[in-house]
Amino acid sequence: MKSLIRIIPSLLISKGRLVKGKKFENHRDVGKPHTTAIALSSQIADEMLVCDLDAYIDKNIEPDYSTLLKISKATMTPLTFGGGINSLDRAKKAFDNGADKIYLNSVLFKDINLVEKIANIYGSQSIMLGVNLVKKKGKINILDKPEINLMKWFNFLQELKIGEIKITFVDLEGSQNGMDIETSKKLIKHSKLPLIFEGGIGNLEHIILALKNDIRTISLGTMIYFLDYNIIKIKQYIHNNNFEVRLK
Repeated sequence: MKSLIRIIPSLLISKGRLVKGKKFENHRDVGKPHTTAIALSSQIADEMLVCDLDAYIDKNIEPDYSTLLKISKATMTPLTFGGGINSLDRAKKAFDNGADKIYLNSVLFKDINLVEKIANIYGSQSIMLGVNLVKKKGKINILDKPEINLMKWFNFLQELKIGEIKITFVDLEGSQNGMDIETSKKLIKHSKLPLIFEGGIGNLEHIILALKNDIRTISLGTMIYFLDYNIIKIKQYIHNNNFEVRLK
């Protein structure tokens, strides 16, 4: 039996505000994180991914634990928190302030042992790893380390003590041009873990196409912030197309 389709809103925070950009640039203010989280929770979001943009860019900045705490107190929806989590101490603070999972990305290239340290305390299910991808001259590369072979890195990450991996198509993020189905299918074929995909989704048909190609979990930003969609509407459409999804 296949797992339910999951829809995970992506909440990017900066200076205590919710922001959204395109291709990781030109971020615009889209509201208050905790009030948006309340609305998304009432719309039956399966989880929420909260990422601190400022701490992600400048590793000397402490992640915004206060905004995380505010969100966690406002909703019962499971929260994954990332952005600047580059030490066990920062991970502990995130969990102490309401995170159910930790999202790790660029730190993996500098301190891969951090994964095991966190897993030994909080369990492998509490860790989500991220892989940011860009396409250049027809080839898919890892954003942070283009010299590393994607499939070798992907297979390596799967052997770590983690629960899932999030794939973000950076050059499609905010574009509304549709997801990179070809690359997604390749990763799914070689995956032993649950995968989350983000980048390019701009309408309901994009979602159905993704689901028809075995994508089970989609993270959304632009579609729910700038377009006339909410998660209830999205999930009802998924259900009407004969995919199993949580509706209450």
